[in-house]
Amino acid sequence: MVRPRTRPSAKVPDNPATDAPLPPTGSSSNGLNVMEEKIKGIEDKIEGIKLKMDEMDKKLNKLVNHMKMKEDVADQQARLGSELCKIRDLSDSDICRAIKALSTGMIR
Repeated sequence: MVRPRTRPSAKVPDNPATDAPLPPTGSSSNGLNVMEEKIKGIEDKIEGIKLKMDEMDKKLNKLVNHMKMKEDVADQQARLGSELCKIRDLSDSDICRAIKALSTGMIR
């Protein structure tokens, strides 16, 4: 029986990203402090992002409410125009003046 030839195993190159040097002996608490500081920094950044998102949420809610109110006003103006068109004695210019007066609050 003939065995297949195998290549000699090649040495895997060192990866500096995964082969981080270990802290020197006796300074393990210093290494932990550095890691805790990094974690604290990340937590602070996440908290900042959360606050910005809360602000954006409030602004978006205001915008949505404003747009809803704007749609309601447009719907009411359209209904008013329809009702005014039903009145036969008014001309188109009279209808436009009446709508403008009502929308600006000139008529009480």
